[in-house]
Amino acid sequence: MTSTSTSLLTLPNDILLLIAEATTRECDLNALTQTNTHLYTLLIDMLYKNNIRHHNSTALFWGARTGQLPTVKRMLALGADIEATQNHCTPLEAASCSGREEMVRYLLSRGANYGFWRCRPWTPLCAAAVEGHAGVVRILLDRTLPPVKDQCEDGSGNRFICRNKQDTLVKAMFLKDPSTGQDPRIEYSIALFMAIASSEDEVCKVLIESGKANLDYKDGGQRTALEWAYTHRRFQTMQILLKHGSDPNVAGRQNQTILHDAAYAGCIEVVRMLVRNPTTDVNLKDLEGFTPLHAAVRAGRLEVLKLLLARSDVDVNVRDGSGHSALVRAIRDLKLKIVRVLVRHPGIDLEAKDTQGMTPLFAAARYDYLDLVDLLLDAGARIDARADNDGPTDTFAYTPLMQAVECNRMKVVLRLVLDRREELHTKNALGWTPLFFAAVKSEWQMTKLLLYLGADPLVRDTEGNTALLCMIKRTRYQATGSKEDRTIRLLLEHGVDPNVQDKHGRTALSYAVEYRNDRAIATLLDFQKADGVTTDSWGHPIKLWARSKTEEEFKQLGQRASIPSAWLLGHGIDIGLPGAEGTGLGCEEGDSNSGREQASRTVSSSVPVVQYSI
Repeated sequence: MTSTSTSLLTLPNDILLLIAEATTRECDLNALTQTNTHLYTLLIDMLYKNNIRHHNSTALFWGARTGQLPTVKRMLALGADIEATQNHCTPLEAASCSGREEMVRYLLSRGANYGFWRCRPWTPLCAAAVEGHAGVVRILLDRTLPPVKDQCEDGSGNRFICRNKQDTLVKAMFLKDPSTGQDPRIEYSIALFMAIASSEDEVCKVLIESGKANLDYKDGGQRTALEWAYTHRRFQTMQILLKHGSDPNVAGRQNQTILHDAAYAGCIEVVRMLVRNPTTDVNLKDLEGFTPLHAAVRAGRLEVLKLLLARSDVDVNVRDGSGHSALVRAIRDLKLKIVRVLVRHPGIDLEAKDTQGMTPLFAAARYDYLDLVDLLLDAGARIDARADNDGPTDTFAYTPLMQAVECNRMKVVLRLVLDRREELHTKNALGWTPLFFAAVKSEWQMTKLLLYLGADPLVRDTEGNTALLCMIKRTRYQATGSKEDRTIRLLLEHGVDPNVQDKHGRTALSYAVEYRNDRAIATLLDFQKADGVTTDSWGHPIKLWARSKTEEEFKQLGQRASIPSAWLLGHGIDIGLPGAEGTGLGCEEGDSNSGREQASRTVSSSVPVVQYSI
């Protein structure tokens, strides 16, 4: 014992108390109380009172955090406010955050407030849950919480605000408009969300198994606790939630469920967990009409696909918002392994049709996937399937071969015709054979292939059109070039008569003149088969077309003669041009009477005449 201590012991208690009262700094008073046992016993209450009076009961919070029960008891006995705050935190919250179970029990027994207030949503239960103190959570759960209160005790909205940051967070994420009503179990639900976000699985288990938390409560973003657990990858908590009745079919944004997201992301563990849960609906659609099966196919998740197909109630043929099944999606994206798995599924319908009435085989033919064509045909897909739903007129009774021809898929055409013996003369609802589609598209190589394979070029459709006529008619909507020239020559070389009339009495040359298709006119005339002298019933003589052309324009057509009149005369067309200096403008005195009579008949005809600048 020091001499100072010895001298202090000799002083009367009254003098010692006066000395203590004169000590202004708390640290000095604390040092004085620790000098010896006598001074501690004499001055400790004075130290506590000084702390209460001048330092906002900081000793109370220190005792609550460190579990110093005697200190807390004495502070409260001397008048410390059990609801005092330090850094927006009450003593009960401080004890809860530190996991001081005995301290929490004592503070609760002394009436510490632990209920939920709208102005103070961050409760001791939330604090204990975030810190992972399961024992403290159990203690708080054992007590019946008071009803949710809308107003704070003093009516100001400020007295019981504990932690500004946490309160603001909770209000923004969980509290709803009071007029819509509030879940009476909201405090437990918020604590569960907070525990999930803090990855405290044991606390989550305690809260869930207590039965007090509403497992289907939604936060401000319309997410349930199960969705929070999935977002934070707390798979063990997800299992507990599902076991205790959490709804796995709750849809979030875009009407997507957890299974949609997990299937697209390839989260095998979550997909397996949800698929094994009997309450999970594996056929729910999002806003785009996609089911989890579509999501797995789009992302190429083969293992996820197998898990989904293991469910007996999965609809493997369901169509998305665009009218496509999962099989068609897989074919379009060339996911061969996924196609094989889908084709082997006992519930797959290889003849299921999309909104245009087309089966999966159409998709394989369209995208030139020869392996998939073979796979589908080997699995039993019909090669003579017909597209018979609403769609473009020329696809009625459409076949996979027609699809391949129209898309210029030569390998698929060869496989279907040579190996699979598909008929080349099959017609659609308009009477078109595959050759018509090749001609209309001016795909001269495909046209040549079909003719080589035995396609009949003389077939007519329901309107009396040949493939040549249909092709010329389509030039109204598209530019013409060398492809068209070659296609026309191929058809003419294989015996197509250019003078065949449709049901309106018009020929290919007639339509070419009406649409001013110079290249087609020149090709038809140059082949020396088209009749360019007479007019049809619509009054479209080749003379009118010829008179609208200059010599330079004729040269640009690449014909053999450089003088228009000579070239036309070579085809039996006399437009009255004198010699080789004509410009193709108007009729001259040398025109024959028959020519004048022909022109007169044309103009005076009651049939509508298309006028040209001549």
